[in-house]
Amino acid sequence: MYILVVVLEAGIYLSHTIWRIRYRKLRKEAKESGKSIDELLELRRRDEERDLEAGVDQDEGHDLDKESKPIEM
Repeated sequence: MYILVVVLEAGIYLSHTIWRIRYRKLRKEAKESGKSIDELLELRRRDEERDLEAGVDQDEGHDLDKESKPIEM
């Protein structure tokens, strides 16, 4: 029974470590801007939704209808 608890605790620790590695840039950005991680994630989600509605591929900076021509900002 104790082995099961140790394995479960190790899984929780590993999951937390992975989360911290994946979100380290976001955590640093949140600390520098004085906002919470949740606020930054919400702002990013809104920006992505707005870009999708406008037909902009945010990762590539291209208009989804015109793949060969980048959008100038």
